[in-house]
Amino acid sequence: LFRSIDSRMVALAHTGGISCPQQVMMVLCALFELMDGKKAYKATIHHILAERVRLLEESLGEGALLHGPEYSHYYAMLDLPRVAEGLLGTKHAEKFASEEALFAFLLHLAEHEGAVCLPGGGFGGPDTTFRISLANLDTDAYRTLGKRIAMALRHLNGS
Repeated sequence: LFRSIDSRMVALAHTGGISCPQQVMMVLCALFELMDGKKAYKATIHHILAERVRLLEESLGEGALLHGPEYSHYYAMLDLPRVAEGLLGTKHAEKFASEEALFAFLLHLAEHEGAVCLPGGGFGGPDTTFRISLANLDTDAYRTLGKRIAMALRHLNGS
């Protein structure tokens, strides 16, 4: 009568949906949004994210972040060769124009600078992009993150 469930069957045997506390939290968030007629909270969040983008660009140079309707300011998407070109010059940017160079950079950034970023290819970006969450750190930390990205690029470049 009883049969064991292996790891491939858990999704079939598990109840779907979200828990009651999660449902209550979603309702509270929805009510908060509905009650904020002036959208003050949303405007505040947009201002904070725009400031974080500004601090990153201040550290990495104008044009480091990809912009456009397909990019959100909740995440910043950066093209490694473009960032390298702005910081190191055109001839050095070619070193960073491959997916392998991107992974070497991301590993170095995590190992030596303590900053973890994700490859942008998994999020619909080109293979030479990486993604930074703009929601996880204090606002001032994004200037430091930009400086750490620049340091990692200079170190990998040998300069």
